[in-house]
Amino acid sequence: MLADGPRGCIGHRFAMLEACLALALLVRDFEFTAQPGDFPVTTDIVLHSVAPVLCHRTTRAFPH
Repeated sequence: MLADGPRGCIGHRFAMLEACLALALLVRDFEFTAQPGDFPVTTDIVLHSVAPVLCHRTTRAFPH
């Protein structure tokens, strides 16, 4: 767990930036589609799936 405050992890901001960049590159290069059908969700604090959501990944075609 990366803590906040003066004694927190010094790499926290870098790790968050790196995670956002990795996600942006994945979304830029690939299209993700969930398999057909419903999947069960639950709400604790936020809405999330009960089990992993299976999806297909296809490479995006970039115009030349």
